[in-house]
Amino acid sequence: MIFESAQDAENNVNTAIPQRPPQVEDDDVDVATPAPSRARFEPVASQPSPSADTARVLETLLGNLDGMVYRCRNDAHWTMEFVSDGCARVTGYPPEDLLLNDRLSYEELTHPEDRSRVRTVINEALATRRRFELEYRIQHAEGGIRWVWERGSGPYDTAGNVPWLEGIIEDVTERKEADLALREAERRYHSLFDNAIEGIFRTSPTATTSTPIRPSLGFMASTHPTI
Repeated sequence: MIFESAQDAENNVNTAIPQRPPQVEDDDVDVATPAPSRARFEPVASQPSPSADTARVLETLLGNLDGMVYRCRNDAHWTMEFVSDGCARVTGYPPEDLLLNDRLSYEELTHPEDRSRVRTVINEALATRRRFELEYRIQHAEGGIRWVWERGSGPYDTAGNVPWLEGIIEDVTERKEADLALREAERRYHSLFDNAIEGIFRTSPTATTSTPIRPSLGFMASTHPTI
């Protein structure tokens, strides 16, 4: 390419080289700052830990039981290390009275005539690694006698010993007294039956036949002259 003058050549070079856009100062630019995300800053509702939820469920279940759930040492006093709130309903004493024998031990609560039998039954079950179950009497805080039903077991350590007992104790006084009353009524009935002087017969609804259940002495003498 032929240029007529040096000025034309310079102009042509400037046209061929791309020009940089003018620099803009930061103060002249209005840059919108993005709004912070709401989800990032909103507090998250706290959730109960699994252990706390389990403890709550366990407390609810124990509170709904009529009986007394316990863990005691396998010692001469049945020293309580844990007692549920059902203790008050069964024994009349609050749990803290029995914990670590603070006021009295469970051995003291057990009726004196039943203490030896209770320990024997439990020890025999533990010796054969069986669960124990028995009924016995306790002395209630109000002064009366209550019948209780107990079921439990003992965790064994590596040496085969049983350091603790764990189980449940329920008040069965009403059922037990009903059973005893029924047995007493049966005993009286058999006593009257066996000692009756008059004969006792079973008749049909129409009273046309009768079967002697307990014949009188006169009837037996007439049928057995040797009497």
